[in-house]
Amino acid sequence: MLAIASFGTLCTVCEDSWPLGTKMNFVLDDAGQPILRLRKEALHTENLNRDTRCSLFVQPAAEPCSNVGRCTVIGTINDLDASEEETLMQKYLQVHGPGVGVDQIRSDDRYRRLTVERVFYVGTLGSTSDAEVISGEEYTNASPDILRSCAPDLVSYMDTECEEDLMRFCTLFAGLPATEIVGASLLWVDRQGFDVRAKLSSGEVTDVRLPFTKSVTGERDARSALNLMAQVAWELERNYQPTPPSPAVENEGASS
Repeated sequence: MLAIASFGTLCTVCEDSWPLGTKMNFVLDDAGQPILRLRKEALHTENLNRDTRCSLFVQPAAEPCSNVGRCTVIGTINDLDASEEETLMQKYLQVHGPGVGVDQIRSDDRYRRLTVERVFYVGTLGSTSDAEVISGEEYTNASPDILRSCAPDLVSYMDTECEEDLMRFCTLFAGLPATEIVGASLLWVDRQGFDVRAKLSSGEVTDVRLPFTKSVTGERDARSALNLMAQVAWELERNYQPTPPSPAVENEGASS
């Protein structure tokens, strides 16, 4: 989730114990911990200097990434090691640029790490949206999905060029009645499979999760897996039975 987003809402505790929320850009360090740029005189910086506890709410802003879900990272703010500060400052600059106005980078800004203690995660894909709490250890040991960068392009391609294939997926692989499906769209794709939203003649929508036969290893592998499933669905819909090849006929003139 955090690997496909670049900003969220940082909540800190004011002196009177009321929470304060503010937009906050971030990048991730090599361990997936958010790195924040804090303005020296900002109220939320003052709050963190007094009480390091905070949370960062993150949900990708644009579709299709926003379909994936949302989460609240809960933890404490800590100083960076001197040996890593310059590298992480440059990473932040590369992602967010120098900024303008209130967001302009200043020489007295401080870059600090949000050390994750737990994550409150709500998945928004599929028929249910279950919330779960993920420990800091589980979060740190997890790895970003290999398709996170190319997934938007795959979604755009399938939605633009392959809606009929997506409708067949819903019918033949998810068991939805073909007579009730009037459209379908791909919501997201990851290394394990993909999520499709079927539009029904009643006006309702149904989300289905379809797995790949095995985990894909990259964009090319994902495209190949989707194309293969489309071919299989096409053949199943038409009850296609390929003609077996004719048996080889021995050359009558061959010597014994």
